[in-house]
Amino acid sequence: MISEYRIPRNKILNKSFFIDIFKELGVKKNLDLIVHSALWTFGLKIESPNDIIDAILESIDTKGTLIMPSHSGHLTDPRYWTNPGVKKENIPKIIEEMKPFDSKTTKIRNRGILAEIFFKYKGIRRSNHPLNSVIALGPKAKYFTNSHPLHESEGYGSPAWKFYKEQGYALLIGVGIPKSLTFIHLGEFLLNNPYLKHNKKKVLVFENGKKKFVTLKKYPQTGKYFVRLQSVMEERKMMNVIKINTGYVYFFPFKDAIDLSMDMMKDNPNIFNE
Repeated sequence: MISEYRIPRNKILNKSFFIDIFKELGVKKNLDLIVHSALWTFGLKIESPNDIIDAILESIDTKGTLIMPSHSGHLTDPRYWTNPGVKKENIPKIIEEMKPFDSKTTKIRNRGILAEIFFKYKGIRRSNHPLNSVIALGPKAKYFTNSHPLHESEGYGSPAWKFYKEQGYALLIGVGIPKSLTFIHLGEFLLNNPYLKHNKKKVLVFENGKKKFVTLKKYPQTGKYFVRLQSVMEERKMMNVIKINTGYVYFFPFKDAIDLSMDMMKDNPNIFNE
């Protein structure tokens, strides 16, 4: 069952609106929450992105921990950039000017306005992965971010693995699993799917006083086929869903999603890669 809200386009949404939405979805005190977002999908005016962040923080209270992605895809080898690509003659200059990852200053790329603003909140912690870092605020923020293995971006020891062990929840605002929830790749890592090793993802690191690109030993190929997982979850009513005009908000237990994804991969190892 999907609850649906049709909001006049001239109405400006504020913090109290989102508190009510999150409550209806099931967000409550003491939860650990991973949030991905794309606010433009609702086609509405929002008073301030801070209202959404503050509504989430108020909903989970001070004993809950909020996590958001803080990825930095621009720290990959420009030879392989495709969105957009770069001219071959410009690559040496781009590499010369690239700066290695810094958890305090490296820009968040393509993770939405909520993540960019959340990064500025007092007390934020950030993991140290040069490509797939996350930011967190709350009593478990240090635990979730204090280690992030380079070659296990969503594998053992990563924030995703810790989040799974802590039985956190996912809140997707204006986006679905396939295009947003990077943590969903955890199941592929836990099963050590062979295709994780078939990648050319090179990231910039600083080692022995020098910059260099390192090829990740394992990295997901794509997330688009996780639409199959989302479809099964919706059929089995494993997600609480609210539609607001043209956008959707999804809320579900992360562990349940990962366990289901692994069950599906045991039947077909390539179900999320082809």
